[in-house]
Amino acid sequence: MQQKLEDFRDYRRVHKPPKVQEKCQLEINFNTLQTKLRLSNRPAFMPSEGKMVSDINNGWQHLEQAEKGYEEWLLNEIRRLERLDHLAEKFRQKASIHEAWTEGGDGGGRGHQGLIAAHDQFKSTLPDADKEREAILGIQREAQRIADLHGIKLSRSNPYTSVTPQLINSKWERVQQLVPKRDHALLEEQSKQQSNEHLRRQFASQANVVGPWIQTKMEEIGRISIELHGTLEDQLEQLKQYERRIVEYKPNLDLLEQQHQLIQEALIFDNKHTNYTMEVTLVPLEPPFCVSR
Repeated sequence: MQQKLEDFRDYRRVHKPPKVQEKCQLEINFNTLQTKLRLSNRPAFMPSEGKMVSDINNGWQHLEQAEKGYEEWLLNEIRRLERLDHLAEKFRQKASIHEAWTEGGDGGGRGHQGLIAAHDQFKSTLPDADKEREAILGIQREAQRIADLHGIKLSRSNPYTSVTPQLINSKWERVQQLVPKRDHALLEEQSKQQSNEHLRRQFASQANVVGPWIQTKMEEIGRISIELHGTLEDQLEQLKQYERRIVEYKPNLDLLEQQHQLIQEALIFDNKHTNYTMEVTLVPLEPPFCVSR
């Protein structure tokens, strides 16, 4: 599934841009032709049925809707697989906890900070647990001393419990091994969450600036074809000036795309800091960046 997502990104980065360029150039050529015909007092050019610019735009919209639906499906599938993987790992952890008494501070159902607090609380009980372990082993040693003193052979099994000193020591050693491992795992997860939050805020900061700018430019694009005045040369110059302003702003969108790529690679699917997304809100400005020079 991850490969499918990579293939889709490759399509968006490599295969789609040339088609966007062709669409942009077609619209420019059509608008230029209509302007020349109007200035020459000649009838407007009417493409054959199904080949109007509006038909092409409708087809393009259907393509983008299909892309959006496909990407949403991919992301949902990845979320599902991630969830299954998470459940498998959670099952392993709980099985280990149940077997070896290593995670008494598991803190199931808590947030990450709750897990850290529970683990710290669990670690604080280790000295008392060690004293209790020594006390239990002391009882066993005392029983063995008395048996040796009176020449009694102790049974290998205890009628009241199946727990042996060897098992107690084995589990204690396992606790000693797993506590630092859990320390590391919790710190690693905390670092990951902090990194993800940084990526969210970084993208949101840029998106909350670029998003409104894009919306404004899209409104201007809708008006540009009916607001051109003057000679053909003047109109072409206006278009070039408009193009330059857009191209000058493109590094901001490139930066946003880089930040979006990092978010996708980190498998971050939510961002409470912005309502803008690269797929739905910001992609529509791609065509203006393709205006032919």
